[in-house]
Amino acid sequence: MRLIGEFPGDGHVHLRRIIGKCLAEDPAGIVVDLAHLAPGVPASPIALATEQRRTARSGVSLVYVLEEAAAAELKATAAGRHLVLCTSIAAGRFLAALVTPHRWLHVALDQAPSSVADARARTAAACRDWGLPGLRESAQEIAAELVANAIRHTAGEVRLTVSLQGDLLRIRVYDHSPRLPIQPVTTATPAVAHTSGLEIVAQHANAWGARIFDGGKIVWATVRARTTVSVTRRRPPVAEVTEPDPAMIHVGGLKLDATGGRVWLDGRPLQLTTREFELLSYLMARAGTIVSRRELVAEIWRQPPDAGGRTLDVYLCWLRRKLGEDGRAPRYLHRVRGLGIRLSAPPE
Repeated sequence: MRLIGEFPGDGHVHLRRIIGKCLAEDPAGIVVDLAHLAPGVPASPIALATEQRRTARSGVSLVYVLEEAAAAELKATAAGRHLVLCTSIAAGRFLAALVTPHRWLHVALDQAPSSVADARARTAAACRDWGLPGLRESAQEIAAELVANAIRHTAGEVRLTVSLQGDLLRIRVYDHSPRLPIQPVTTATPAVAHTSGLEIVAQHANAWGARIFDGGKIVWATVRARTTVSVTRRRPPVAEVTEPDPAMIHVGGLKLDATGGRVWLDGRPLQLTTREFELLSYLMARAGTIVSRRELVAEIWRQPPDAGGRTLDVYLCWLRRKLGEDGRAPRYLHRVRGLGIRLSAPPE
């Protein structure tokens, strides 16, 4: 599908109509070419995200093709952060056949006390619809506590987003207060008679954190579908982004926060997709060691070792580009012919 010219104010209606016709043909994936629209952000990020969520509910992946500058501008918006974007039709077709559709729940909540119960019910329904009954209790508790905390300490609308990609369930709450939450204090007594607030989030989530974003903050938590989460074990939380984190990995000028999901190169933050982050994290944790391609495919993509070789090459190419290198002049990512990939710091 190719859109040309200006994207009018009611362009989202036209976009929805066209995508609806595509979905009626039961496609494996849909590629929307926006590269020929006027310069700048070519369409409403909210409209594009809405259509991606709609196709995902039908089990169909949706990929947008844009010029590189427009893609970067779109990714910088709150609604555009999780869009699947690429810069060529060929890459778009490849991704549409490769990418597992996101599953999204996005709810705007007011300051009414019933909003907490609404968040709990909507999250439980999403887990049920997505085939995650084992995560329902944990997801409910996390969503309810994050929404309750936002309503208690801020004013204005609170937005809850629950998304699933692969085996990772993400729960995010956005509010209009730039004040980050205070890290729960772990008591010396192993058995705690009563816990509340972010202590509950820390117990149910595999990881959680907070960051300033667009005049407010986002508090997030993640739970892996293949990980059994015990509510009696305290999880190491991520709170103030300026505080040192024991989960930091350093390789040369690369710094990775394994808990908070952040990466810096020479002090500059990098914007990575979930899969790019997982791939980089796996290699950095084994810096200096040759990791076989079979191991990467099996551990990162959860696929048989003989599958996914081309997929790995694509993600390595994207990761190299974001690290400012290429296969001919590697700085961090080195291909060892016949053996695999080695990540190591560049020479002094």
